[in-house]
Amino acid sequence: MTLLNIFLIRISVGIAEIIIFQLGAIALGFAIHFFLTSRSSTKQHTQHNAEKAAQQEADGWKLKYFNDTEEMEKRLLKLQHELKQARENEEFLSMEIDSIRQEREELLESQAELAAMPPPPPPVPSTAKEYLDQLQGTQETLFQQNEHVKNMLSQIEQLKSMEQKHLDLLRTNETLNRQLGEMRVQLLEKENEVRALRQQNRLGEEMQQRLEKVYSDYNGLLEKMQKLEAHVNATQKEGTNYAELQDAYFKVTKESDELKMKYLALLEEYQRNSRTLAETEDKLRESNFQRTQLQKKATYLEELNQDLQQVAEHHNKLHSQMRRISEIEQLLAKATQITPSSDKEEPGL
Repeated sequence: MTLLNIFLIRISVGIAEIIIFQLGAIALGFAIHFFLTSRSSTKQHTQHNAEKAAQQEADGWKLKYFNDTEEMEKRLLKLQHELKQARENEEFLSMEIDSIRQEREELLESQAELAAMPPPPPPVPSTAKEYLDQLQGTQETLFQQNEHVKNMLSQIEQLKSMEQKHLDLLRTNETLNRQLGEMRVQLLEKENEVRALRQQNRLGEEMQQRLEKVYSDYNGLLEKMQKLEAHVNATQKEGTNYAELQDAYFKVTKESDELKMKYLALLEEYQRNSRTLAETEDKLRESNFQRTQLQKKATYLEELNQDLQQVAEHHNKLHSQMRRISEIEQLLAKATQITPSSDKEEPGL
């Protein structure tokens, strides 16, 4: 009777072990299936989001690039038109200065001839009509001289306004030089930002390599778990050493839980790093675009600075010619003083 009881106890223990092993195998299969499906779904989800974000980002950058290029072309055309008008005004003023110089030379020659010639004797009018004609002719000549003096004064006022414009151009040149220096400083800052973004990009690549290594370790662990499951099945068939297999099973499940937590933490870190990498790539593209725009602005301002220097040289020449015109004005004032004295002598006669 005791032998029969012992035999039944051994049979019942063997059935319990088989049931426990079956339940463990089912739980292990569910865990492996969960890991595989979660990995594939996360990969598909991240790829879909990355493609969608890249498409939206590309559309936004295209629109921004077209708007910026159109605005820069409009500003460039406007500045070219203003520069063309300034050059035309400069040519017109140079032509006027040449004509004024010729008139000055003619006036100097006529004044020298008048100074060299002896004063003519005053004509003796025979009749009152001839005397009135002479007075009328003198008035006409005086009127013409006054008109000529007025024209010369208006030209002098124009030259003064041109000098004021020249001073304004010099101030504009100084402001443009200051803006050029500021843009160069901004360009250096953007280059530093580009270097920092490249460094962050390298860090993101290193994190990607680490994550791939973790994926490979996880796959190796899955292979080990499959081997262990096969070994457990083999031990079930053989019926040897249940305690050791149970300890190994609990150890594997514990390692599986730890790897699951590590995998989730690394997945979260990978998503965070992918977001930071996308942001750094956005900043890198924006900084590269701003760098090219600043380089274009710098070259354009340098060309404009050269043109303004040429205009400044022309205006210096105009300033020297204005001094000559002021001398002409003094000579004309002396000539107007001579004509009233001659008018006063004629009534006395």
